[in-house]
Amino acid sequence: MESVSVRTAGSVALLAAAWLVIGNITHPIGSTEVYTDGVAFVGTTDTYWLVNHLLLGLSLLVTPWLVRLWTGGFKDPRARVLGHLAHPVAIIGTAIGIVHLAGIDGTALAAFRRLLDANPSEMTTAVVDGFQLLHLGTFTVWTMTFFGVLQVAMGAAMLLEGARPAWLGGLLMLCGVLGFGASFVSAGQGHLSTFSEGVLLRGSSVGLTIWLVWLAWVMRTRERVVLIESET
Repeated sequence: MESVSVRTAGSVALLAAAWLVIGNITHPIGSTEVYTDGVAFVGTTDTYWLVNHLLLGLSLLVTPWLVRLWTGGFKDPRARVLGHLAHPVAIIGTAIGIVHLAGIDGTALAAFRRLLDANPSEMTTAVVDGFQLLHLGTFTVWTMTFFGVLQVAMGAAMLLEGARPAWLGGLLMLCGVLGFGASFVSAGQGHLSTFSEGVLLRGSSVGLTIWLVWLAWVMRTRERVVLIESET
């Protein structure tokens, strides 16, 4: 790929990374009380909530693209195998993430708020409570794939390749463990909580965010683009 094309991809990725950072910082951390009360959960939405979730979902689309470009430079056979795993997992995780963020946590949640405001009946409240189960299901699968499997695979591949910066490979693996924790803890509790979202999910997102910003910056700024720098 020509350097100009890679720099263009880096510019697009930087824009996506910028919103992922802004969107996460401005996204309130849900409490256990909110996640166990359907009416309170629906009541958290507003116009910014909807726009933010739509843009977060859109921004995720660069992830499979960057994973493909990045892992294509691996030389170690074991690292290449893990790279071949990471790419389809990135596609699957991104697809589920868009459904969860833009479709369920954004659009559907806002629609349920309008429904509840227009018809605050016991039936509507029961439907809203049930909606949380759908939200929990997509959250569990998304965190398992996107924040768990993807980060562990990329981190292990980076360490096997001896790619620099070496600390990033270890960080990705550590954050991948937190991603699995967010998925399993939420599934075990039957709902999200202050701990599963505020600690496990937010902690697991650090690795992918740093990786995305770093790689996008490398692609955008280097005159001679080398996506993989290995230890000699």
